[in-house]
Amino acid sequence: MARSSEMISQDSVVVDPALSTGSFEASAGPALAAGWLGYGQNPGFYEQQPPVSALPAFATALAREASAGAAVRSEIIGRALADVPQHAEADSNASPAVTRAKSLLLFYALRDRVGPDSFQRGVQHMLYARRRRGFDVTDLISALEQESHQTLGPFVRQWIKRPGVPDEFRAVHSQTASRQQTSLQETTR
Repeated sequence: MARSSEMISQDSVVVDPALSTGSFEASAGPALAAGWLGYGQNPGFYEQQPPVSALPAFATALAREASAGAAVRSEIIGRALADVPQHAEADSNASPAVTRAKSLLLFYALRDRVGPDSFQRGVQHMLYARRRRGFDVTDLISALEQESHQTLGPFVRQWIKRPGVPDEFRAVHSQTASRQQTSLQETTR
């Protein structure tokens, strides 16, 4: 099977539009997961458990944001929030769709909390430290805490264990989406 993208250097992905089926970012996602995230050096990288299993989707979302602009971030977060009931029942975490959405949203929340630079350094630190071995959420927490000098364990446990997403996150990102929608409507008039 021909690959539609290939990571050719630390910061460059080549996408063959003839083989690409969908958006550039979706085509580049596997190459980003294999190269930028360092997944090629970790065994079982496609079998990671939630929330870490959402790391390739998050890398793809960041690629979309970089190529299409910051407004894409609100769109992606809004779609994921729509998959998580606002007043989720205790058993909602058993739903695969909810788990996938919450896992992706956790990466956004962590990046918001520690800042993009500390987040990037933390993920790279984790992947380098765990090279040729698997990693899990405790490795992610440890690396992000080391890079950001913040305590993140309770924050992550809240996301993983409690149903739904934290109200503060939903409120902030619902307001952002509403402001962008209003702005878009005003510019199209």
